[in-house]
Parts: sequence; structure tokens; C-alpha cells
Amino acid sequence: MTHFVAFDDREIPTDENGYLLDPDNWSEELARFLAAADGIELSEDHWDIIRIYRRYFLDLAVTPPVRVMIRELREKQGREEIDSQWLHQLFTEPPARQASRYGGLPKPVRCI
Repeated sequence: MTHFVAFDDREIPTDENGYLLDPDNWSEELARFLAAADGIELSEDHWDIIRIYRRYFLDLAVTPPVRVMIRELREKQGREEIDSQWLHQLFTEPPARQASRYGGLPKPVRCI
């Protein structure tokens, strides 16, 4: 069953969990809107995660395993304290799910 999110004078089709049915409908503004609806203001840390998810998905048609994402974040930011606990502090749901949803990607098959 198709659901819709009202955004920018449009009805954007989603699945029952809020994932976009057409990734071409994604924009950074929509990501901010979806996050705000969850009570989250996207920080640069959130954007780094979303961009990693989008890059992996657009290049490989899969979302990265969490450990790969954590390794990339540590390298990019030079912060060893980044781990799965750190990710859970940024998001209100499992990080892989929310980052994928905000990034306009399908629900990941496996997530923490």
C-alpha cells in the first residue's frame, strides 16, 4: 500500500514505513523535513552518515555494513570514539534505518 508525505506542495509516495518509493524524489530539504518530523535536526555528523549511505547505495545498490560506515567516519573525522553507541546517540531509531530513510534509500536488509 502506498503512503504519501506532504512536502513542498507535493505528495511524495512512500512505503508504509516512510521510505521513498522513487529515490529521484529525494533532496536535502526533504531529508531535513523527514528528520524534523522525528524531532532531529541534522548535524554535520548526520550528513556524513547519510552521504556514506547514499554513495554506497548509488554505487553498489546496497547500504554499507555498519562497521564499514564506522571505519569511514573514523577516517574522515579522525575520531576514534565513533562506534555503534555513538551512532545510536545521533538517531532515535536504528541508525541504518533512519539514515537510509533520510537519504531517500530503501530500508536496509540488515541494520543495528
